[in-house]
Amino acid sequence: MKKVAVIGAGASGMAAAISAARSGASVFLFEHKDRVGKKLLLTGNGKCNLTNIKMGPEYFHSGSDVDGLIKSVIRRFGAEDTIRFFGELGIYTRNRSGRIYPYPETASCVLDALRLELRRLEVKERVLSRVTSIKRVKDGFELAIKGERQYTERAEKVIICCGGKAKPETGSDGGGYKLAGELGHKLIKPLPALTGLKSELPFFKALSGVRADALLRLFIDGEERESSAGELQLTDYGISGICTFDISGSAVRALDRGSRVEVSVDFMPEFTPSQAGVYLKNRFENLKDRGAAELLNGLFHKKLNLQFLKLMGIRENTPYNELPSDFSERLCGIVKDFKVSIKDYMGYDRAQVTSGGVALSEVSETLESKLCPGLFFAGEVLDADGICGGYNLQWAFACGIIAGRSSVL
Repeated sequence: MKKVAVIGAGASGMAAAISAARSGASVFLFEHKDRVGKKLLLTGNGKCNLTNIKMGPEYFHSGSDVDGLIKSVIRRFGAEDTIRFFGELGIYTRNRSGRIYPYPETASCVLDALRLELRRLEVKERVLSRVTSIKRVKDGFELAIKGERQYTERAEKVIICCGGKAKPETGSDGGGYKLAGELGHKLIKPLPALTGLKSELPFFKALSGVRADALLRLFIDGEERESSAGELQLTDYGISGICTFDISGSAVRALDRGSRVEVSVDFMPEFTPSQAGVYLKNRFENLKDRGAAELLNGLFHKKLNLQFLKLMGIRENTPYNELPSDFSERLCGIVKDFKVSIKDYMGYDRAQVTSGGVALSEVSETLESKLCPGLFFAGEVLDADGICGGYNLQWAFACGIIAGRSSVL
């Protein structure tokens, strides 16, 4: 019976341990925190968005996927496979516009199901046990482990599933990068992703707490690179919310290399610019007995209304007949193209995932290292990160299942 060591007991680590044990291996699962699956409990705001029916490589970012590894992984273990996997563990799922959740919409039931399966398969859980180094030895690897005592453990195969650096309080401290580097692997610089973006524009403190459906367009050095629609959250530091998270990975990488980053916010995404212009002009003509701020009531949040007027230099109580003749055109230009310069980003403590990691070009389709046979990688430790909506958990589960299965072949 092959002995497989899985390092890291997050989503990918638990999936890898289950897959390897089902394939006949004796599995040791090492976790340096006091329990397995801590980060899983935070996913999807505690609801655990397991996967997404709309699954494809276009929903992921990577700086090293030269051979289409992301496409290969999600083709070999896709959304339907994830649903089936959890169904076999007793998790009935529900579909919310393509996003798949456990029926109770609680992450704890998912973690419980995984832990029950680990126990059924007699996986040896070793919590409060940090793997500090991995050495190649004859017929496998020797792991140095620090816990209540220091000791070594041998295994024929090793799967590194340590995650990235996001949410460090759950145990993600970048330890997997160190282990990978010591075994010869190149790292794409890890950076926060799915995180808030900071602006130095002074009006954000006045807009803090505002939520709005919006379309965001990301510009890097003046060139549009990405767009995302959804709920935008305005904060005292800048912008947040799902649509911000989806473009944040590219924005953060651009800032890190010194590029100029700007986000254009469209507060009327259902309208084309010409449609918005016509609508606003007709609306104001029909409400000409109102003052400037009152004309906008019912269109946008009150805080936004006041900020739009301030940007145009118009007092909120200005009567309709005293407004500039191009009032509707100027307002349309602002609400359809609200420029936000981005200067910084929220750190790992506020990020949901990490971009960067072990270069995918150095990993085979089975997720085995091309540099160190018998070593496998799974999940966030790899240079792949998805947008919001179940993509990062799908990547974790798919990688874990494939790496676990492959480690026993």
